[in-house]
Amino acid sequence: MDILDTLAKESPEYTPPPPKRLLNREIVIQKNGEPRQAGTTDPNGRLLKLVKKKAEQDLHFFCKAILGLTRLTNHLHREVCEFIQKIPPYRKLIMLPRDCFKSTIVSKGLPVHKFIQPKENNVYWPGHDGLETKLLLSCETEHHASKHIQWIQQHFERNALLRALWPDKCWDAPRRQARKWNSSMFFLPRDLSFEQSDPTMQGIGVGGAITGGHFTDLHNDDLISLEARGSESVMETAKEWQRVSRPLMEDLDISQEVTVG
Repeated sequence: MDILDTLAKESPEYTPPPPKRLLNREIVIQKNGEPRQAGTTDPNGRLLKLVKKKAEQDLHFFCKAILGLTRLTNHLHREVCEFIQKIPPYRKLIMLPRDCFKSTIVSKGLPVHKFIQPKENNVYWPGHDGLETKLLLSCETEHHASKHIQWIQQHFERNALLRALWPDKCWDAPRRQARKWNSSMFFLPRDLSFEQSDPTMQGIGVGGAITGGHFTDLHNDDLISLEARGSESVMETAKEWQRVSRPLMEDLDISQEVTVG
């Protein structure tokens, strides 16, 4: 069964996503940046539509097939992704041992997946374009948050498949066009009628100050490191940060919060 048949198959059984390297062979990115299916000249081929639709609807598929996060498994991490995508509930806590790639999902893959969502079929915020997302990523230190933000920015700048399938979500030259594009925050393209001052994504360390921010999504990633868990003062600082960050939510009833530790 080829990749097209696999994606088109309607079955209750789980079908693992194809490797990104396989998609890179089947989907050709032309010099003008537009994609087409290999062996055709049609920029709107069936494979492209199936890949884009599946990627928008399935976080696990998106992480592996589009972002190339191949170390995510088809059992544990698929279940984690399905749990995250189930809305409501609006507050989620994920506890996993170290080196289980929970930060890979929540601090890298999930933000990008939220940003590329179409207005008509947004799996996180129905009826809203993904570019309306305003996401605050909190880590133990600002340096940790910054590393995740830079990873995401590189994909919006250099991931040819991402840029070809969702060109409306990407700048041509982000460092020149974006209102801000640095290691602590960035803005993706927005409808001019959607006026707001908060960035698409901002990173911060525990205890950092944000004045007047209002976010639709809060992602809290390992607010306390394994090395610092024995410090009572560090523990209290993290707990207090968790409490004081709640007023940063745009809507206390439906703003979404995902915490991993």
